[in-house]
Amino acid sequence: MKPSIGIDIVDLHTEEPALHPRYYERVLTKFERSQVQGEQELWRYWAAKEAAFKALSAISPGLTFSPSSFEFDAARSLVRANGT
Repeated sequence: MKPSIGIDIVDLHTEEPALHPRYYERVLTKFERSQVQGEQELWRYWAAKEAAFKALSAISPGLTFSPSSFEFDAARSLVRANGT
């Protein structure tokens, strides 16, 4: 499989309404919710989880993205899939 590179852009300076608290519960694990401090950091966690999913789906086609099944440990720069 040919490797590829992608870029996601999030405008962190837009005047958007605040995210609903349930959004955090849907996309972050309990550990991540204890670490994330604000929406700007949320998007960093989202990007790490999405990148891990894309890399894993390259070797396991058909995988479905479920953000809460990936856990980002920012202190270790590590993403775990399904509690691994």
